[in-house]
Amino acid sequence: ETTGFSPVDDRVIEIALVRIRKGEITDTFTTLIDPEISIPEKITDITGISNSDVEGKPVFADILDEIEAFAGDDIIIAHNAPFDKSFMDLRWSKDNPWIDSVAFARIVWPMLPSHSLENLMAYMGMVNEDAHRSLSDTLCTAKLFLRLLEEYKSLPLEVHRNILSLNSISFTPLMQLLRRLSAAVFTKKTPAGTPIVFQQFHPYAPVIDAEIEYKAKDDEYTLPQEITDRYFSEERMKKCFPLYEERPQQAEMASAVADAFNSQSILLAEAGTGTGKSLAYLLPAALFALNSGHTVAVSTHTLTLQDQLINKDIPLVKKILGRDFKAAVLKGRSNYICLRCFENMLFKAAENDMEFAARFIVWLSQTTDGDGSILLLTPEERWKWRSVAAAKETCIGPKCRHYNSDCFVYNNRRAAALCDIVIINHSLLIADASFEKGFLPELPYLIIDEAHHLEKVAGDQLASKLSYYDIKTYLERIIGRENDGVLKTLEKSALQLIDGAEDEQILKERLLNFEFAVSELESQSDSFFMLARDVFLPMITDNYIPAKIRITELLKEGAGWHIFRSFADSLNKSLMRFVQALSSLLDCVSVLEIQTERSVYGKEELRMLGLTFREYAAVLEDIAELDVPQENYVSWVQFGDLSKMPDLHIAPIELAEPLNSCLFMPKRSIVFSSATLTTGTSFEYYKRSV
Repeated sequence: ETTGFSPVDDRVIEIALVRIRKGEITDTFTTLIDPEISIPEKITDITGISNSDVEGKPVFADILDEIEAFAGDDIIIAHNAPFDKSFMDLRWSKDNPWIDSVAFARIVWPMLPSHSLENLMAYMGMVNEDAHRSLSDTLCTAKLFLRLLEEYKSLPLEVHRNILSLNSISFTPLMQLLRRLSAAVFTKKTPAGTPIVFQQFHPYAPVIDAEIEYKAKDDEYTLPQEITDRYFSEERMKKCFPLYEERPQQAEMASAVADAFNSQSILLAEAGTGTGKSLAYLLPAALFALNSGHTVAVSTHTLTLQDQLINKDIPLVKKILGRDFKAAVLKGRSNYICLRCFENMLFKAAENDMEFAARFIVWLSQTTDGDGSILLLTPEERWKWRSVAAAKETCIGPKCRHYNSDCFVYNNRRAAALCDIVIINHSLLIADASFEKGFLPELPYLIIDEAHHLEKVAGDQLASKLSYYDIKTYLERIIGRENDGVLKTLEKSALQLIDGAEDEQILKERLLNFEFAVSELESQSDSFFMLARDVFLPMITDNYIPAKIRITELLKEGAGWHIFRSFADSLNKSLMRFVQALSSLLDCVSVLEIQTERSVYGKEELRMLGLTFREYAAVLEDIAELDVPQENYVSWVQFGDLSKMPDLHIAPIELAEPLNSCLFMPKRSIVFSSATLTTGTSFEYYKRSV
């Protein structure tokens, strides 16, 4: 326990050590310490340790020898070890290896919502009797560590095989421990000489045969009005819910929803709090889906409403109908792990990626849907997640070996196509309609709840962004950290198929040209975004984040705009040279594939990245007005952090036309529902907006 969080300015006020030998707690040491400074009142409130408690106790220097003798050269376990280690490193000279039980717990139990000591003790069915006192906390950490050892050893054999397959020049103390444990398990459970190779292992992932994706559909079906009325009758409802109180508006809305589906029309329904609008649209939607074979989509703005629909309202509808039906939540592509990208990450993971990799190896043995958004990730892990998350830019679709077997993205999509009701959010709805194009299954009947948020979400989704950090991420994916990226994969794969010095020379020339284009693009993007930062940062007049500078006609009259456009033009030319060099390389590879009737690894991912960089060039042209001014669009520069590079944005001002063409026109029927859709008593403003 300490007087605060700073290892330099604060002091230790209590310390405890607990020794573990062969799975048993064998010895303890604890003492209060005089910090030689006053203990803050808030620390006393947390720990119960006051200034009078430490008066006359030894100072840290006086007990250092005893602490060092107790610790010896053993591994030190601590919960949130970086904090404890930061204090100890300034006060002793020992170099013991440290293991953080938080990191260990995050690997063994990856899906827990919290890995605090208090929550982990509760998860294990134990209680920390004297929390925030050193001995009690340390004893709890020891018990946790022993439990983690047993839990880890009981993981499936394939998890241990995959942990052992990880390669690194050096491993952290935690990874060294895990590999020793895995080696012991693997040796015990497999015959001598069993190869240690990585194998994707996720036994609970749903594998859906593409052949059963078809659902018979009746395009002529209409939902009889008397059926809807029957289910909302007071007599029927009171049989299911004795305390039910009749709500005429709820039945009226349900009837209107059924009419909209039957007539393939649009309904705007403003339903205030207490109307029970979720039930009013879910019940006719379920009846229509069950009888017509069409999947009905419900789009929400908040996760809270999604959870309410799937966990509370849909079970309620099933009870009222007395029938079961299939319902699921489908999230955006980037919420799911891409198994191919994860494999690629494993083969070139650095030492500081290993614990992240171990956590995901264990998680893959436990997840049923590959949804990584439920994991509690640190900021550093969120950045790493981007390299293994599914993305339109890196998805190679049917050419991926996981596509028709264990791909989480497409298995979830196929499962959604077989549902009667699928729940999505507004961002995914609009993203799929505007640029994903086909991630969602066909959903001709759509209910948009929390519809008053649609315009804002549409503005965000239909906007385009040019990000320095996105460019850097994708260029690193191409080249890799040590020339081990997807380009090297393509080169190795293509050279194995070439039979002839002339063809090899042509391929190497195009590889060299593309590598030069990548290097030039990296340099030009550095220069452009640094210039953009220098031009626009002085225009910020406050410290509110994110800080936005709108590109106006007045701004374009300044000298900075002309310099900005000049650098934008240079970057745009580099982007186009990159696209052209990549296209030339891929043409060469395509000829090779035709000649050999073999596939070249890495080609499809590079092709998708090429399309992404082509889009970046188009966005830059529009923002900097390198071609023609964009009408009905607004552009701005945005700083998410004043110390980092800005992003460039462009978005439509009027959303009605793009929403109509990409989202509304392809649908047969749409229901808009919200507590606030009218202005006065009219829907006209909302209708014009969207």
